[in-house]
Amino acid sequence: MLFPPGTPSRIPIIAVTGTNGKTTTTRITAHIMRNVGYKVGMTCSDGVYIQNRLLMKGDCTGPASAQFVLKEPVVDMAVLETARGGLVRSGLGFEHCDVAVVTNVAADHLGLKDIHTLEDLAQVKSTVPRSVRREGYAILNADDELVMAMRKQCDCKIALFSLDENNRLIRQHCKLGGLAAICENGFVTISKANGSCASKGREHPDHLRRQGGLQHQNVLPAVLAAMYKA
Repeated sequence: MLFPPGTPSRIPIIAVTGTNGKTTTTRITAHIMRNVGYKVGMTCSDGVYIQNRLLMKGDCTGPASAQFVLKEPVVDMAVLETARGGLVRSGLGFEHCDVAVVTNVAADHLGLKDIHTLEDLAQVKSTVPRSVRREGYAILNADDELVMAMRKQCDCKIALFSLDENNRLIRQHCKLGGLAAICENGFVTISKANGSCASKGREHPDHLRRQGGLQHQNVLPAVLAAMYKA
């Protein structure tokens, strides 16, 4: 009775993983989704938020926190930071997601939970893009070789982002009809085979306009995720 025939019984899920930038990317994505009308449940390293209300404080990047959000009746969009610790301990808090973002793979957390190499860490992180529905998107960092290698494991659409407007992989991807986001002359530029569009950075909210390459890198995948689900 809750879900008559033809009524969706699942809500869109955007999962964000990687080594650096996960929380910022998660927050930017959730901010965009709230502003286009979704009732967003968000998990991150600060806590669990329903809309802008903090319901649980602490590091909430594991499957239990994700399930907390997915059980909340008011939520119609989940944006979930998904960290290595929870993946190793208990796996994902969901079966499939609609969008997965992988920000990067770096050596910050090596030596924990029997993960001693970057390749081991990348394999753990790849769990998230491998969970994307076939019609969804894995959004990958084209500046990171280990992240780009995850493409071969994905059974879904691929979108790429890069701080380098001349990134060779981005150009090849777009020529083949793929979707990508780059930082170009102060613009966030969305590129496809049939053209591109640009959004000037000053039009973004204050926390999207912080200076520095890492902040720009966090904005790019959030914009791509928003293009698919907003």
